[in-house]
Amino acid sequence: MGPSFEAKLGPLQFAVGVPDGAAICARLAALAIASDDISIVNFDLKNAFNCMRRKQIWDGLVNLYPQLLHVFKWSYGTQTELRDSMGDLIWHSSTGVRQGDPLGMLFFCIGFHAILAAIKIDIDDLIGIDQPQGIEIVGKKKVAKSHSQIAYADDLSIYAPTRFMNPIAEIVKRHITASHMTLQEKKCVIAGRQVSQIANPVFAVVDTNTDGIIIMGNPIGSETYCYNERDRIARTQMKSCEMLHELPEHVAYAVLKYCINARPVYMVRINPPSRMKDHMTHFDSVINDSLYRLAVSAHPGTHRSREINETIALISRIRTLPRDLSGLNIHSLAGLFGQKAYQESLAFFVEKTAKTFRSLHVNLPFVYPSETVRLPDTLLSNAGLPPDIRNDVSGCIKLAHEYEWSMVRADLLDRGSREKSAEFISNRFEGSGGWSTVMRIVYHSLSAKQFRETLRLRLLISPLYGYTVGPPSFRCPVCTTYTIDSEERSYHFLCCDRHGSFTARHNFIRDKTIKLVEDCTDKNDRILRPDPNVTDAQVAKNPPTRKADLEFRYIPAEFHVIVDFVVSEVCGQVMTEGITGSHTTADFANDKKEEEKNGRYSMFTPAFKKEFAPFAVESTGRIGKAAHQLLDTLAKSQICSPFLVNILKRDISLEMLKFRANLVISNRMKLQIAPVYRRSVPRLNLPPIAEHPLIVANQVDVVDMTLATEDIPSPDI
Repeated sequence: MGPSFEAKLGPLQFAVGVPDGAAICARLAALAIASDDISIVNFDLKNAFNCMRRKQIWDGLVNLYPQLLHVFKWSYGTQTELRDSMGDLIWHSSTGVRQGDPLGMLFFCIGFHAILAAIKIDIDDLIGIDQPQGIEIVGKKKVAKSHSQIAYADDLSIYAPTRFMNPIAEIVKRHITASHMTLQEKKCVIAGRQVSQIANPVFAVVDTNTDGIIIMGNPIGSETYCYNERDRIARTQMKSCEMLHELPEHVAYAVLKYCINARPVYMVRINPPSRMKDHMTHFDSVINDSLYRLAVSAHPGTHRSREINETIALISRIRTLPRDLSGLNIHSLAGLFGQKAYQESLAFFVEKTAKTFRSLHVNLPFVYPSETVRLPDTLLSNAGLPPDIRNDVSGCIKLAHEYEWSMVRADLLDRGSREKSAEFISNRFEGSGGWSTVMRIVYHSLSAKQFRETLRLRLLISPLYGYTVGPPSFRCPVCTTYTIDSEERSYHFLCCDRHGSFTARHNFIRDKTIKLVEDCTDKNDRILRPDPNVTDAQVAKNPPTRKADLEFRYIPAEFHVIVDFVVSEVCGQVMTEGITGSHTTADFANDKKEEEKNGRYSMFTPAFKKEFAPFAVESTGRIGKAAHQLLDTLAKSQICSPFLVNILKRDISLEMLKFRANLVISNRMKLQIAPVYRRSVPRLNLPPIAEHPLIVANQVDVVDMTLATEDIPSPDI
């Protein structure tokens, strides 16, 4: 039924059946008000959803959707209960639709449609649509050129020549009163560039030459008004970050990513990136500060050390990358994501309104210009890309992310941060950020402490950043031989061979894989043997022997494989120096471990006509290519369901991350160190809204929007 909603209710109603309907209404209002001789009247209905007569909805269903009558009768055939927040019954309702009803919006719009249609007929008669100068033929329909209605549920706006504003207001008042609903006349507004010419206006007037109004959450009017209102809206949305410190880290992260950072997307979709850049740059800086505070448990302060600034700069780069490119997929709204959102929304708007609202499109290039994607000049020059690459928005973003990933790694190596570079590389794989998705957070895949440590490591914040250990150098509390005298060398906590977790992790992966095979196959169809001897019988004397971890043969599919599991810590070259264990590997650890295992077992398996699969897993949860191929083969051969295979991959990655987080926490406890930063409760100290910079200095100044708190000393490690 979805497509029929737009056909029957549109173009009078945009709330149901029209994707991005709110943005379409906001843009239409802005285009209408940009004309000198056109004004717009915005109506505010009091408690409309609760006051509409159900008989009116019933009549609308009879005319438009009789197949929904039984659903409406089942839902609203009797009085509905009204309960308070405690669940206590306080009254019964016989009008309107119920809050929380998934069909409530649809039922209201169907009931409201008859009112909108009646208003349209009277306004067409008033303005004279039948006159040649007042109409435009689109297909076989007559469409008014000079006026129209824009409705999103009960939010109604009508644009027309300014001289008709008072009569239109009286028409709407009459129809709303007849439908037993109430207009809040004090909140109704007439806005336009020539509203001063209206004698005895029915409602309050707003001259958009110097002022403006907000329609569908978007400010329209003078440049100064729009800039200040966008600034106010952005600041209001930032204030939510103040309360994040009161929540557990994993909950605060979910709120920051999925709620706070998503709130300005609507404004970004409607307004050109050039107008939103300053506001979203400020917004992005607050998101970066909030991520820092979640990871370090302290606010960065106003007067920041160089170390804090460098850390936040790195956070801002990592968080915008996709999860499969070592990032957190928290979009920067001032960057390419915002440009893409605007272009996609604008293209959809043009497609939907080009016929019905053709007359308004005259103002489109001035009000909503089509801005090309802004790629970094260094990317364009270094990659030798063609100029038309800007037309492919999705391709631009993918290319820019790949380029940013390579630049972050290059910058880390230039600064000598080999450990962070190795960590950054290991985080690059499909599904590597699964721990940060809302489903994993909801189901408490990681505890609050484990989540915080995992977030720190993902953002390349070293295990001892923000902590004091007393002496300038100390020995590893586990092996007691390795000297840690810098923040970079604290990654040794994760690489030390003496902490004994390699065997536990190895056995966990092996047992999980065996359990998967046992759950997927019948015991009569399989041969499952742990610790098989792999011997080449063709060797004449002293045949060498190797013990693998698992031999699996599935008879119906003629599938026979020997698997050897290995866990490797991801450490840079500094950490591997002086370490004699076989588990630490610098950069691309899985590839090196697979090569090592293949070389060790390749001479033994041919005699048995078996495949050999090295199952390598890095400590960050990254699963090797051969392991992926093995698991995908199990799924494609219908030995195991793809769903169970994906669960195994997820469980392995999460378990690796839990081990790492626990290692960092336990080593800090052994050292008895405490954080340098104390937890603070800062408040947003934002400067007052200034006059529009374009008017004042013909340039846009960046307003300082840092979260203010007491100065906090930088860590002394």
